Amino acid sequence: MYEIKIYFYIAQNQMLAAIDTCLQVLEFLGEPLFREPPLELAIEDLINLPQMTDPHKLAAMRIAIASRFSNS
Repeated sequence: MYEIKIYFYIAQNQMLAAIDTCLQVLEFLGEPLFREPPLELAIEDLINLPQMTDPHKLAAMRIAIASRFSNS
């Protein structure tokens, strides 16, 4: 539902509304975006992580990807 709303805003060229919705949904899902990556993050270690199966985390990823489209 939120993804559709976000893509609707993007299609209507309402980028601030799309970004605001993305941020609200990510906060609601408990996955807020931060300006800086965590200090303990090592990009090369990401390939060794198990496949994500948590539905809330997967939803957060879809919303984060949608927010990327509103920034292009």
